[in-house]
Amino acid sequence: MKRAIVCLVGLLLVAPAALGQATTLRFEAAPRLALALPRVHDPQVALSATRGLTVLAIQELDNRAQMVALTSTDSGDTFGEPVAVSLPGTWVFGTGESGPALTTGSAGLCVAWHQARAGGGTDIMISGSESGASWSRPVRLTDRPGISHGYIALTSAPDGAFYAAWLDGREKPVGSLDVYLARSGDGGKTFGKNVRVGRRASPTCRPALTVTADGRLFVAWRTVETNNVRDIALASSADGGQTFTEAAGPASDNWKPGTCPRSGPALAATGNTLHLAWYAEGGGGLGSGVRWACADDGKPFAPPTLVSRGVLDANHPTLTASSAGRVHLTFQGRPDGGDGWRPVRAYVSEVTNWITASRGPLAAPGVYSQVSYPTSSFDTTGRLWMLWTAGESIQLSRAREISAS
Repeated sequence: MKRAIVCLVGLLLVAPAALGQATTLRFEAAPRLALALPRVHDPQVALSATRGLTVLAIQELDNRAQMVALTSTDSGDTFGEPVAVSLPGTWVFGTGESGPALTTGSAGLCVAWHQARAGGGTDIMISGSESGASWSRPVRLTDRPGISHGYIALTSAPDGAFYAAWLDGREKPVGSLDVYLARSGDGGKTFGKNVRVGRRASPTCRPALTVTADGRLFVAWRTVETNNVRDIALASSADGGQTFTEAAGPASDNWKPGTCPRSGPALAATGNTLHLAWYAEGGGGLGSGVRWACADDGKPFAPPTLVSRGVLDANHPTLTASSAGRVHLTFQGRPDGGDGWRPVRAYVSEVTNWITASRGPLAAPGVYSQVSYPTSSFDTTGRLWMLWTAGESIQLSRAREISAS
């Protein structure tokens, strides 16, 4: 607990308001339909300086599936017409863990997705955009055709570079996959050599990656260890992803689910502080749920905290870091009440505000159901946008930060 408090206090140097007062989020009364398109799923959201809010999603229509992008210049009141990101005639696929990835940086926006390859195998495709209004012609990220790739993560670096990490089967590992990475220095137009980061990745759990202010690159994934333990591994690179440290576990959950749990970790960075979130059952006396831990400027990770306390069936975390040094954790779960089987809801907690986080996560209000893989974005003025898949549509819930008594 001491180290966790030290880690949070260190964040005050970046964001003085993070621990200075309790805050809460005031949500809209009910979610709204974000994408008025048929059969859309797996949204990703990003804020860009020029266009505002950009939402990426997969749309299935007429025996095909494509990546589409929509932008909003009025904070989500309305969205423009969808723009195709993938090429006509291609088949984009993936849901949940294997869905698309989106990031934004000084070079603009970058999106990656999983696409079927003619003749067998799959490719990971990449496209970039300055504003979200138009996208570059997709290029193949993976340099070994005809094999299985997927489960993608993206991030941007302070120098404007984009990094992509994914699970890769080129070396035909048994019962697991390898973690690979590539770097783009030209805004996502091209990517360099595919570099192996680590081995023994649980084959249906998405990896995660982030870059700290000093340029250190971190990659996390769920492993397959002896006796089928599925803990989280972390490796880092100080040379732009050319070489990596030996993988080490930030926490030992000793979780043995029996098969791949389809739940990968999440990473974010504020300055040189690293934030990690993941799902586990047992270990450390925390019980089942979503855990969060931080490591300040290269120091060991603090003991993990169960962020989803009071929420049943909590899973699938994502982390969002704002330029003000604040981190919000989003996940799905059921309210702990009644018979314990209320509809799944979307939750959020600001882990960098100790007072707020101690009050427990907040659920987006309203009557809704079928929440799957929520994600969110938070800006420097205290506005939050949370999206999730609801059946064959995508819903949006917005909130503003206010002071809490």
